Amino acid sequence: MKFVERYKWLLILCGSLLIIILVIAYFTFYNIKSVYGNRLEGINQVLIKEDLKNDFKSNLLSLSEVDQVNIDIRGKIINIIIIIDDGINLERAYQIADNLLTRFPNDILAFYDVQFFINLKNEVTDYTFPIIGYKNKNSHNIVWTLVKGDHDED
Repeated sequence: MKFVERYKWLLILCGSLLIIILVIAYFTFYNIKSVYGNRLEGINQVLIKEDLKNDFKSNLLSLSEVDQVNIDIRGKIINIIIIIDDGINLERAYQIADNLLTRFPNDILAFYDVQFFINLKNEVTDYTFPIIGYKNKNSHNIVWTLVKGDHDED
């Protein structure tokens, strides 16, 4: 009893400090939200199933110019990486991506952004590749990176 009377204020201080730490820990660790915030609301209604991804891959791989395809979905962005054979011109690469885009269902195109990464199979001193194309969910066309030689240098 003498111990409690002697250290009463220290025990009250330690107890209060423990309660404060527990409250802070509760609000810090139990209210962790998604990295994407609420930007992924509605994604469950427009999920891309594995069979649709496989259909896109097989469609691209059926083309003689396409060597490899990888489709990766991160949040609301569909990344499509296409490796094409050497000697393919830029217009044909654009055409391959545009043709694939027409195969997407409208609800997916209205929800997801789509990025195309197109590169050559072998490293060649061709300054037109790699190219990157981006289609926002609100747009209808793919916007491509500026290829060296497409603009005038100052």
